[in-house]
Amino acid sequence: MCYWENEVFGYSYMNGFDYELLSFIFVVGVIAILVGVILLMKYRYSFFTRNGKSNEAIEIVKLRYARGEIDLQEYEKLMNELVK
Repeated sequence: MCYWENEVFGYSYMNGFDYELLSFIFVVGVIAILVGVILLMKYRYSFFTRNGKSNEAIEIVKLRYARGEIDLQEYEKLMNELVK
């Protein structure tokens, strides 16, 4: 009988139920971590895209300013309205 086999006088430190419980806790922990990472990524993505809405309007204003279709005052006015 060897100590590293986790047996003392023929009894193991952990029986089958303990391994099942630890496995269940491990699986629940991994699922919780994955759900947390997914929710964090969703939150961060929605934060940078203005609360889940597309920032397409901002891109259009930038493009119109770059093309010279609108002047600086109009650009700043539109950007202030879109960022609110």
